[in-house]
Amino acid sequence: MKRSRAWVLDFGADLQAAVAEREMVHLVASPELHDVPATPCHCRHVVIWNRTVLPVVDLLAWVNGGTNPQAVSLLGIFAYQNRRGATPQHGALILSAIPRRLSVSDDQTSALPDSPRHWEKVALACFENEAGIRIPIIDLEQVFSHGLFDA
Repeated sequence: MKRSRAWVLDFGADLQAAVAEREMVHLVASPELHDVPATPCHCRHVVIWNRTVLPVVDLLAWVNGGTNPQAVSLLGIFAYQNRRGATPQHGALILSAIPRRLSVSDDQTSALPDSPRHWEKVALACFENEAGIRIPIIDLEQVFSHGLFDA
């Protein structure tokens, strides 16, 4: 049975998703965010990381359709590719806790959670953890390249 390593991300309010082990590259505590005027509430900030301006996406605000009332104390920096072999791009997600690493097997595959219904826009697949909770595996290219910015 094939097993893969993943990071489970906690966005707050019982909202979780996962990414592949190699996609998370850095955590930033107490980040300095910069506002971007006239942008949707879920992507209204950028952060400077390694001398590069990165988009910051708040998946909890996107799911809730409004602002996230929590102060931002942790960002995850993630790498993704627009196509196989392309230079990796980077983006940041607002997190509410340090990600947990786990091993997932093919027999844990499940359907996407019924709520929130937004997952079908950004999820590649889903698995069920040992507690029976369905955790979507997000497509970072969808999240950072275009998937949420028009939402």
